[in-house]
Amino acid sequence: MAAAALIEPLTELVIRAGLAILAVNRAVMKVDGKTDGSPVTEADLAADRIIGEGLARAGANIPSLSEERTHLAKLLYTDSFS
Repeated sequence: MAAAALIEPLTELVIRAGLAILAVNRAVMKVDGKTDGSPVTEADLAADRIIGEGLARAGANIPSLSEERTHLAKLLYTDSFS
């Protein structure tokens, strides 16, 4: 897929992820800890899910990785992140 063809679907992903973040009520937002002790919020996970699923639909042959999904990393990435 040509890079120019990705602009519209990726822009839509960014908008949807941003709306998901804004929809989370910060007063009651769930916050968990990652293995390194840093926080991960309900909003982080919602945005990551939207972006991850959208990237898979936009180009299944393009590998992607996020800090919220390191546990899904394949061999190329497993020793690169903690």
